[in-house]
Amino acid sequence: MKSLYFAVVLTLLSCTPGLSAADKGKVSFPGSSWTWLKTEYSGGNVLQPKKAGVFAIQFEESKLSVDSDCNALGGKYEVKGERIQLGPIAGTRRYCVGSVELPFVRDLQAVTEYEQKGDRELTLSGKGFVMHFAKRSYE
Repeated sequence: MKSLYFAVVLTLLSCTPGLSAADKGKVSFPGSSWTWLKTEYSGGNVLQPKKAGVFAIQFEESKLSVDSDCNALGGKYEVKGERIQLGPIAGTRRYCVGSVELPFVRDLQAVTEYEQKGDRELTLSGKGFVMHFAKRSYE
């Protein structure tokens, strides 16, 4: 009887749809929020926020909100397979001395691909750079 039970369980498990290779590493974007950690450039340079946890992106249905150390920003996003397009991104126009907002937004708008690593890390990449994000927590 036990062998019949295990055979039924194994059969059911084999029929259960899992993630296809194409679905692995995909993010469920709507409702997700990510804190920017750093951007690595192909030449070896690294750009980081001056204060941790200030720069973040939030995805809602086709809308993107961007938190920075200077301005309130937002735009649209579109996902097609493994490709993503962010922007155009617009916002208030305050100038803040020492802010890294301009290169951060420039890079966001140049992103073409994404990958989720585990459930806590997101990378957005474009030609010559990779942006690293961590799942945002509201504790």
